[in-house]
Amino acid sequence: MAKPGEWTASGDNCYTNGLGAWVTYGDFGRDTYGLHIELENGEEIAFKLLGYLHYDYNGKSWQEQAATYIAKIESGWLPVGCGYVRDSEGHLVDYKAAEQLFDKELAEDLHMDLAPCTPQEFFDAYCVAHELKYGEWFTV
Repeated sequence: MAKPGEWTASGDNCYTNGLGAWVTYGDFGRDTYGLHIELENGEEIAFKLLGYLHYDYNGKSWQEQAATYIAKIESGWLPVGCGYVRDSEGHLVDYKAAEQLFDKELAEDLHMDLAPCTPQEFFDAYCVAHELKYGEWFTV
């Protein structure tokens, strides 16, 4: 899993902190950086960072932006749309795989009550509802 660290060049337009995160220039178009963070399950997610190599964007360099995202990921945060949620023990769960195991009727009832919500909010609520209905916590 990514950790904050000192960024070093690791090739043309690429920087790594050697601790599970790397940044490449131009990933999302001109004058942008793509931050790639390796999650504990080996998957990676990417973020668009703005700014030039030696200039700041809204007062933050790309290195500071990257450090912010890495710290958020380390604390358990996941961006909406990354495809993962965290279970009650903090482990990554592939949301689409979990969704296939949901009790369809129970999930539909929850959807009617919760929409709109994030996948994490729905997953958390589904686990509680599953325990109430079946007497055991939902696991994948």
